[in-house]
Order: sequence, then structure tokens, then C-alpha cells
Amino acid sequence: MSSRKVPSRMIVAAVAYGVVAVSPFTIMPLLVGAMLGDLELSVKQAAYIVAAEMGGSGLAALLVSVFITRLNRRHIASGALSLFVVSNLLAAGVNDPDMLLSARLLAGVSAGTVVATVSAILAGTRTPERNFSLFFMGNLSFGVIAFLTLPSLIFAHWGLSGAYGLLAVLAAIVMVFFFSGLPAGHVGTQGRDDSSSSLFRPVAVSGLVGMLVYFIGVGALWPFVEQLGVVRDLAPDRIGLILGATQFSGIGGALLAAWLTIRFGRRLPIIAGTFVSLLAMMLFLVGTQLWSYALASVLFYFAYIFTLTYLAGVLAALDPAGRIAALGVTMQTAGSALGPAIAGEMITRGGYADLIWLTIFCLIVPLFFMMGATYKLHALNRL
Repeated sequence: MSSRKVPSRMIVAAVAYGVVAVSPFTIMPLLVGAMLGDLELSVKQAAYIVAAEMGGSGLAALLVSVFITRLNRRHIASGALSLFVVSNLLAAGVNDPDMLLSARLLAGVSAGTVVATVSAILAGTRTPERNFSLFFMGNLSFGVIAFLTLPSLIFAHWGLSGAYGLLAVLAAIVMVFFFSGLPAGHVGTQGRDDSSSSLFRPVAVSGLVGMLVYFIGVGALWPFVEQLGVVRDLAPDRIGLILGATQFSGIGGALLAAWLTIRFGRRLPIIAGTFVSLLAMMLFLVGTQLWSYALASVLFYFAYIFTLTYLAGVLAALDPAGRIAALGVTMQTAGSALGPAIAGEMITRGGYADLIWLTIFCLIVPLFFMMGATYKLHALNRL
């Protein structure tokens, strides 16, 4: 099937576009810390700004999932990335919380459009797990460099505005060098049902709900991982090193998924990744020392990327044309929007222990939905 044969050049370009679009979420703990420090926002205000950005991203991804088979992928991704540049420049120039929220909402819309388009491209390849893992490795490699360098080189001198300005510059560079690598045509659907009804099959709904709940948990925890170190009275440089180490552990999770692909199926890796995530939550909950915070952070990010690769693989297998994978981005961003908003309320009312329990709940529930989706997918593949 031609739609499954994606040249390496396309994959590299898609990964580059996706990495720069996801970059605000990748470094979200640093951005939230700067909102609290530079702008002196409350935790609740910062949480709602993050929620607005993720909400805009989810809405855009939803629209892309409906129309992806009719869109010129090169034009839609590049137009959205241009908007990403403009919105980050706007965010760099404002200090008012309401204006910042509006700018980040616009950035979220642009990022969601890019990531949904990239997800559709990767879902149409012969080995979606492997190519999604390359996408995640690109994000993590960016994260390693960012967490190790941005605090001293950017945030220390130019603060939050400098970080947003840097993201705008990186996006512009990606467009210049990788524009021609993106496919200019539409996502092929030959021989498959091109109606939107495939998005509403029970197996698709099960997988999408699982992705949504999983990302509510991730979206609640990840923006406040830095603060979990702060409340333990850990030194900022130690926290920065640990956050950098999480990116290396995430790369390890992506490499493991790329190596395993589906030789053990998808169910067993999802179960194993969830178990490791729950172990990390227990360490966050009961540990107060540097080593427990470091181990919990590293284990969580390793398991998060490893598990996410297979969750994305499930959605890709449900519809190689990429519509469900694109809609999965909506679930990710919707969860990432709801997560910080819920987290802000819970931290304000009950502290960070309540945040951990919320994450535990959101890690366990998706198992039931994803297990149902994989069993049904297995049955469908035998037909």
C-alpha cells in the first residue's frame, strides 16, 4: 500500500516539525517555574495558562483528524508552524497573565495542527511504533539539551521571554531546512473506509478514551515535577540535573520500544510500562530524599515514553490512514489541558500528595480501555 511507504526523508522532516511543535510541552516544568518566578504568578494562574495552551492544541488536532485525508500535509504543517513562530514571539513580549494566556492558546492551536499532521504521516508507515519512537527520541534529545543549558544560558539572562523567543527561532529554522521534505499530497485511504464512522467504532473509542485519561495523569504531574523537588528543599541545580536525566531515561524507553516493536505484542509492554510508572508514583509519595526524587523522576519518564509508543501504535493500527492517530493527539492535548487545571486545584486544596494520587488513578484506568482496544484489534486482524 503506497500510503504505508514513507521515505526516510519524509520521516526526518516530520520528526523535525513535530519536535519543535512539542517543545513547549517538553520544557514545561522550566516554563512553569519561570511563570511562578519571573511573572510571580500563582500556581493556579500558571496551571490555567498551560491548560489553555493544551486546550488549543487539542481543538486544532480534532479538526485535523476530521479533514486529514483531504489536506495538503506540507502546506497545513508549515502554515501552522508559521503561526507557532508568531505566537511565541507574542508570548515573549507580554507580561500580563491574560495576554500570556491568549498567546499560549494561539501557540497551542498551531502546535496541535502540526503534531496531528505529523502523527498521521507516521501512522501511515510500515512500522509506526519504530517511527513514533524516533519522534519521541527527537523530543527527548531536545529535552536533554534544553534542561542542561536553558536554565543558565536563557532563563538566567532573559527569563521566560527569552525561552519563548528561542522557540520561535528554532521553529523558523526547521521550516527553512525541512519544508521540502514533508509530503505534499494527501493521506491515502485506498481500499479503506474513508468515512468518519471508523472514528466512532467501539474499538477506536476505547483506545481514544484510554489515551485521554493517560494524558490527564501525565499533564497533571509533568508540569509540576520541578516543584516536587522544590518542596523537598532540593537545590535548583540538582533539580535541573535530574530533569536532564529524565530525558536520557526517556530516550532509553523509546530505544527499547524501537528495538522490541511488537515482538511481544502491545498488551504486555503497556502493562509493564504502567507497572514501572506506578512504582515511580510510590517513590514520589513516600520518598523525601534526593535519591528517591531522582529515581522516581527517571523511572516515570522512562515508562511514560515507553508506554506512549505502544499507545500510539494501537491507534495507528486501528487506522493506517492516520485519522485515529490524529484524533489521538486531541486526546493527548485535551488530557494535557485538563491535567494541569485539575492539578492546580488539587495542589491548592490538598498539596502535592493529592496530585500523586490523581496520577496513580489516571495510570490505572487506561489499562482497562487499552486492553479492550488491543483485544478487539487482535480479533479484527484475524478477520
